[in-house]
Amino acid sequence: MLADGELLRRIDMHLDATVRDSTDPYDVGPMRVFVSRRPWPYYARPRAELDLSAPGAVQVEHVRAAAERLEAAGAPAAFEWIGERVPSMADAVAAYGQTWTTAPLQAMGAVPMAVVPPDGAVLRLLGPDDDAVVSSSRVLAAAFGSEASEEHEHVRRRLRLGLNVTAVAEVDGEVVSTVTLQPLGAVGELVGGGTLHAYRRRGLISALIRMLVDEASRRGVELLLLSATDDGIRAYEQIGFRTVATLYESPPD
Repeated sequence: MLADGELLRRIDMHLDATVRDSTDPYDVGPMRVFVSRRPWPYYARPRAELDLSAPGAVQVEHVRAAAERLEAAGAPAAFEWIGERVPSMADAVAAYGQTWTTAPLQAMGAVPMAVVPPDGAVLRLLGPDDDAVVSSSRVLAAAFGSEASEEHEHVRRRLRLGLNVTAVAEVDGEVVSTVTLQPLGAVGELVGGGTLHAYRRRGLISALIRMLVDEASRRGVELLLLSATDDGIRAYEQIGFRTVATLYESPPD
């Protein structure tokens, strides 16, 4: 694993780059605004290539200018940042009048990993033309109690380009759990993990993450990251992830 400063810089650069397939970025002072080209909105975040570690590097006027750029594009004012890289961001967002949530940002090296499917489950990777692309999207929405995205052609395109690598667990031929790896160069992020309520606590997400860690190592990815939940952090640590920073989101998702 890299030294902490370089590790967080690489993670921040990845978070900046990975959303560009779906957005148009605009620089506003020390902030970068991502205007969405999809039906869902994105956010503004501090520019990853800048050293914004000094006190007061981001001020409320910078946050306000970024918010106004988002709102001009018809999107709500929303922000994401790594707390340890931009210590002044939280105060600036608070002064603007928004609250935030935090989540442990975890990382590990991509290494070959044995995968044992839980009893009764079949684990596999989705191809871009797979019928289960639709089922996977709907399982994720059901797991989080949100509306299912019908942007299936966008997802299929990302699968075709290797920008998404989605693993699913099936029971009796039906998708019940899903996780997606988003690799970009030597760094990959694990996102979109969810399991139908009736199939939780069977180790499905852990097995799928192990599968994707192994797949990432085959694809030349060196560093993996994820935003952990309180419920999942222990399971991720058993796989090999460790907490390296704090991810902030405003407003709370």
